[in-house]
Amino acid sequence: MVVIIRSDSETMSPKSQISFDFMPESITDEEVSQFIRESFPESNEMETELISDRINRLAPLYLAATILVDMKKQGIDTTEKNFISEFGSIGRQYRKALRELENEAGIGRGLRLSDGFPQDESEHLRTWTRMYVGASNDMTLGSDGLAQKLGVLDIDEKERSEDNEPLITLGSSSSDIVSIELPKSITIKTHKLFRETKIVDLPEWFDKNDVNRIMSFLIENAKEEVRWMKSVLSQTEGYIGADARDIVNKEIEYVRSRKSPSSRWKNQNGEPIHEVIDRISESGKDLQEEDREQLIFDMLEKRISPTVASTLGRLKELGLVVPYRKGRFLYYKSTDLGQFWIQEFDKHD
Repeated sequence: MVVIIRSDSETMSPKSQISFDFMPESITDEEVSQFIRESFPESNEMETELISDRINRLAPLYLAATILVDMKKQGIDTTEKNFISEFGSIGRQYRKALRELENEAGIGRGLRLSDGFPQDESEHLRTWTRMYVGASNDMTLGSDGLAQKLGVLDIDEKERSEDNEPLITLGSSSSDIVSIELPKSITIKTHKLFRETKIVDLPEWFDKNDVNRIMSFLIENAKEEVRWMKSVLSQTEGYIGADARDIVNKEIEYVRSRKSPSSRWKNQNGEPIHEVIDRISESGKDLQEEDREQLIFDMLEKRISPTVASTLGRLKELGLVVPYRKGRFLYYKSTDLGQFWIQEFDKHD
């Protein structure tokens, strides 16, 4: 169902009946607790890492945890192959069903939650399952998926199926997100900017309670990501907010002045960005200073811009920023909930 929330509480019914019967059933906190292995090895990778710039939505992470619990509830062996197949199948179906609702509501690219889920093409599906749960082409799990890095799920070598295959288990951090339900209807919330002179209607994918649970989960399990989110979100706090270029240029300035954490930015080979800058400076010492600085700027912009874009996508997903157009540029302004979390971040530094 598509629900429009404005001052007059207008409600618009969908034109077609769209079924979400394929989705896992709702899960209570009590049900979750019985499937969590307390001795689950904690991951500390996200103490110093940012979430990949290829991940612009967090919703598939909640789906992965929910599917795993649902399989355990039904007594299905949570082998790597079984889990990866189920995760991919439900992810594809959810994208199709939600896209129908989004199309009816007129929700375009950049605001659609369905963009975070896999297309039918096999290569896109493989990339998607690899990013979120570390799935490889031979239907086994690696350790590089977002769910593993955040300690949500992993392989339990001690627990085996009847065919002696290792089973996937839940980590304790999953309890914060596993009961978050993905939307099966669309709520449109009206945001009033600039003393109510500009009205922007946007989809609200998760309510405040769910957003708070998600943010608490990130604070506990993705500390460097949270520090980065705070930096980005704080720049949208001003009267007009900020556009992506402003945020990228500010971070480049911080990196060049060594104010940005040295562990935050690395190149594709995992080399700290400050070492890359030093190498460019040394190898380009015969260049004019202006040309050498341009080389460094271009390298940093290429590295930082995609991360800024994906971070803004996740902030939109959580309803912490609202995008609006000003001339040819797209600006981002913190919402009331975004303002709340800017203040909350200070308590967790």
